[in-house]
Amino acid sequence: MKKSLTLIFLILNISTINAQDWEWSNPKPTGNTPQGIFFINSTTGFIVGFNGTILKTTDAGATWTSQNSGTANVLYGVHFVDQNLGYVVGSSTVLKTMDGGTTWVQMPQVPGEFICVDFPAANTGYLIRNDYWGSGNVSVSKTIDGGSTWNILPAGNFGTLLSLYFINQDIGFIGGSDAGLNGMMRRTTDGGTTWTDCWHSSSWGAITGFDFTDSNNGFAVGTTGKLFRTTDGGINWTPVASPTSRDLYSVSFPDAMNGYICGTYGNVLKSVDGGLTWSEKTVYSNTCLFQDICYPSPGTGFIVGYQGSDPLTGVMLSSTDAGSTYTSMFRGTLHNLSAISFPDASIGFAAGDSGTIVKTTDAGNSWNLLSSGTLSHLSSVAFPTGTTGYVAGELGTIEKTSDGGVTWQLQVSGTIRRLNAIAMNDELTGWAAGDSGTILKTINGGSSWIPQIPGVSGNFRAISITDMNTVFVIGTWGTILRTSDGGTTWTTLQSLGSDYTLNGICFIDENTGFVVGNDGLIMKTTDGGQAWSFCSGAGNFELRSVYFSDHQTGYAAGVSGTIERTNDGGLTWYLDVSGTFQHLNGICITNAFTGFAAGDYGTILKTTGIGVGIDKEPVSGIVAVFPNPAKNIISLDLKKISGKFCKIEITDIRGFGIFETYSSENEITINIENYPVGIYLVKLSTNASIYFGKFVKI
Repeated sequence: MKKSLTLIFLILNISTINAQDWEWSNPKPTGNTPQGIFFINSTTGFIVGFNGTILKTTDAGATWTSQNSGTANVLYGVHFVDQNLGYVVGSSTVLKTMDGGTTWVQMPQVPGEFICVDFPAANTGYLIRNDYWGSGNVSVSKTIDGGSTWNILPAGNFGTLLSLYFINQDIGFIGGSDAGLNGMMRRTTDGGTTWTDCWHSSSWGAITGFDFTDSNNGFAVGTTGKLFRTTDGGINWTPVASPTSRDLYSVSFPDAMNGYICGTYGNVLKSVDGGLTWSEKTVYSNTCLFQDICYPSPGTGFIVGYQGSDPLTGVMLSSTDAGSTYTSMFRGTLHNLSAISFPDASIGFAAGDSGTIVKTTDAGNSWNLLSSGTLSHLSSVAFPTGTTGYVAGELGTIEKTSDGGVTWQLQVSGTIRRLNAIAMNDELTGWAAGDSGTILKTINGGSSWIPQIPGVSGNFRAISITDMNTVFVIGTWGTILRTSDGGTTWTTLQSLGSDYTLNGICFIDENTGFVVGNDGLIMKTTDGGQAWSFCSGAGNFELRSVYFSDHQTGYAAGVSGTIERTNDGGLTWYLDVSGTFQHLNGICITNAFTGFAAGDYGTILKTTGIGVGIDKEPVSGIVAVFPNPAKNIISLDLKKISGKFCKIEITDIRGFGIFETYSSENEITINIENYPVGIYLVKLSTNASIYFGKFVKI
């Protein structure tokens, strides 16, 4: 047994996971939500967050570079012992680096939400597990061999644990709430063998953060504005007058006199007298929830968290004037983007909310905001050349540029209905389509738009042009329309019913085309749209855009960061690791090796190499997972393989096994209550076939 366990450990330590298929093109350095921050010294620091994000700076935050964590799980906490040795924890994840983050290794650990880590010495470290409030899955663990093995400490019963801090290998603190959800903090002086209460409340709340300026002087913060100070190494804690009743989450003292605290509602507190008194200000927005703050020096500090009620709208702020002002570290637009178009491999455009249009001239390395002259939502963008382009959107908006986006001119569309799609044959001839059966045509470069009479009144979502006379339009009710005479007449090729909405269409030539839509729908035609067949996609998430670079290679993008890829003309589709949970609304391939996807919160992703090195299995079909997303229970529809004995496996996005069973029933229910938040893959295997599904745990 010992030999087998050792072998498993060695495999875990030498195994690495392929880099994500897609990388951030906008915003930079990432669009993922940050969760934790740690600085080794005044210049070198790390930020961790959603989708396995690890960022590193070596110039005091002026620039950040992304590191390959090898995971798509949420990362919550980071701690470095020195310039090279560091640890990161998250959902079912404990990572270790010995080269300053160049490479990360997954350490063995049971599944769970690991939210804090602290290593007071190279091999001695502590972490806390807190799956969710009141779950019972709350514990403190210790390692004395650099994370190779972990032992749960007898720290008592908790409702939740949220904070961890060790002065040295022996003296440390944990904070959170007891089983009755009353605030508490405990202290150990023997490396976690025994623990004693150093503060315990009789009311609801939690201790959320610690920091010490030396072995005697320290501070603790908590919910409802709780502030405490110790001058005897944490034996006694004295309440400090707080200027707020809002929740406080993190505290940082760069020296003995200057201190900073962050929390909810954009709240930041500051002290210049060693924590005796505090001033309060709202930073960035009163809708922000700041989760971590770090001041590596008295004048320079950083705050991470998210904005509003959506944890996908990340916030990263920096200050270089001791907190007088804070600026966002995100570079690039954060507006939702609806569409993306590349007239050549280097020049690209994306458009979206509030009249946003951005342009790249260096193949996505940087994006510059253009002045569109409108605040209307823009749904679609089309550039027949590098200089001539069109955008379309709400209230019948159509704009044109003839100078590569420097200036834009509003066109007279003749409608106030929302336009969802625009496509151009060339600089002069093109089409626009939108709500309530709207289809428009121009033959003079947008100077005028001619209404079409399609004969149906659904909302049209996308257009594909195969030649000067042949155009396809798709939309609600699973409608597929075609004109073969330049718009004089329109034929309804498909009308699938009210359960279907088609969002994206791409024709490779006059005969071969694909459409995508809700519930992971993918259909293909090889006869110019007369007949359509359903393809077996890689999931059941709504797809919003599809693009084929040739007859074999194609991509589809959709909600929750879904990107599916085919290398055999749509026969089989595979899930790519997009690296985001943001909805993706547009996708395009610029050449044999490069593709882009655009979506919410300014998301622009880039791939090179078209999935080289990603091993996949052939797909025979799709298994339906419902509800999706899910919180506690999922059900699998097994009717496709009714009566067949099948193996059922659930893995996380990295491929690590979470669940395994066997069944021959028509439906099976699985409890996912204790799964970490994230994306999971489902695989059903019989002797003759393999089926795949996908779901999101919320």
